[in-house]
Amino acid sequence: MKLSHHLKTTGSIFGVLAASSFTSGLAQAQTTPEVALPTEQVVVTGTSIRGVAPVGANLITVGQQDIEKQGGQTLDEVLKSVPALSDMGQAGQSQHNSTYFSPNIHQLGGSSSSSTLVIMDGMRLPLGGTSHSQPDPSMIPVVAIQRVEVLADGSSSIYGSDAVAGVVNFITRSSYDGLQLTAEAGEAANYNKLNASLLWGTNWDHGGVMFAFQHSYLSDLALNTRVSTYNFIPEGGTNQNNFNCSPATIQIAGVTNYYPSATSAATISSAQADAPCNQINGTDLLPKETRDNALARFTQDFGNLTLSTTVLVANRKDVSFSEGGTISGATVFGPGSANPAQINPFYVNPPGVTATKQTIRFDADGLVPRSVSPQGAA
Repeated sequence: MKLSHHLKTTGSIFGVLAASSFTSGLAQAQTTPEVALPTEQVVVTGTSIRGVAPVGANLITVGQQDIEKQGGQTLDEVLKSVPALSDMGQAGQSQHNSTYFSPNIHQLGGSSSSSTLVIMDGMRLPLGGTSHSQPDPSMIPVVAIQRVEVLADGSSSIYGSDAVAGVVNFITRSSYDGLQLTAEAGEAANYNKLNASLLWGTNWDHGGVMFAFQHSYLSDLALNTRVSTYNFIPEGGTNQNNFNCSPATIQIAGVTNYYPSATSAATISSAQADAPCNQINGTDLLPKETRDNALARFTQDFGNLTLSTTVLVANRKDVSFSEGGTISGATVFGPGSANPAQINPFYVNPPGVTATKQTIRFDADGLVPRSVSPQGAA
């Protein structure tokens, strides 16, 4: 009886304790305020919000004071000191050059699918080139630039695949009041350049107009003004000249020494060390380049509405002399040849030579002298 009563009492006590514990926990859950969990760090890799920079990106800025200190008159001169840009400061090339002056970040982008995005005031520039289409920011007058921002970090999340390496943004002046004239000239041996620019603007209540113009000229630099021969034997090297000459050199049956012309009775050795000719006289190291760039801007505020119009016009002309082409190792057949259909009517043997075929090497540079310029290229 006592044992039975004890067990019942104990069971009742456990039941009360369990119920009390459950009720207490329920009441605590209802009265205790919710505790917020700590928020994890959010890293913004790309944003289109104006004035907000992506976290972790180091923005390199070149402002007007930096431009004045450097004394650069063209954009490639202004930006050649920016370490993130790998190809600024290069000389201008012909229209067939794939990159023009287009800047590349970390040497990425010199291909048909550029990885460096070049924009002006957040807008894409027109493309140029033939092999690879790339923008040429040098069409913007330097005097019209407020600053240049270089984001040397991947920005494809905002701009697309052509911004894998980063973005170069050329920000132009929004307004100007006054007149500014600048000019620069330089000269070296057989080379000269000229840069001149104009900046004018005026402002009125809630609006203004601005005009910028830049003219640049670079003369061509002929290769023969820097190199006279490719024979480096006197300096301990090898002879890089060839036997492609003007007039053509003649090798009888392709196995003898060379005759320097069809009227020469003397020969020159066929050894590479004695090669006398090269294509230096018909080649330019740098082309002649002329640029005319103009930017005009009109701005007017109408309360909450702002009207802004920007016009950019640029003209670039490059003229470069390259070697006229060579004939190397062509066989010419003369009278007595086994195949009469191959006989050249202008075939001539050197004095004292009797042969039915020759091997000739020819340089065509002398056919078009440097004094003859392409139409409209003077």
